[in-house]
Amino acid sequence: MSTDPRKSRLEIVQDIKDYSEEQFDKLIVYLNSGALILTMGFVKDIATITKDTDTKLLIYTWSSFVVSLVLILLSHRSSIISMNFEIKKKKKLVIFLIL
Repeated sequence: MSTDPRKSRLEIVQDIKDYSEEQFDKLIVYLNSGALILTMGFVKDIATITKDTDTKLLIYTWSSFVVSLVLILLSHRSSIISMNFEIKKKKKLVIFLIL
């Protein structure tokens, strides 16, 4: 990194990319949870449910929404754990090099 206090073009692009990925993850969670809540809340208004109605697809869809939300949360958690591990490793390396 240069001694110039301004960010290089590459650093700016990297920051924009990181922000874009963060916003994309949020959008996926919002869309997923919104669709789940919308369909659960208004299923009676959208379709007529009777004894003869086969609700297997609806239950499968709701289950898929829940599974995808859980996987997104696990993905975020595992990336945090991974970054914390990498930071600790780098700090140990720096301490080792100083000694």
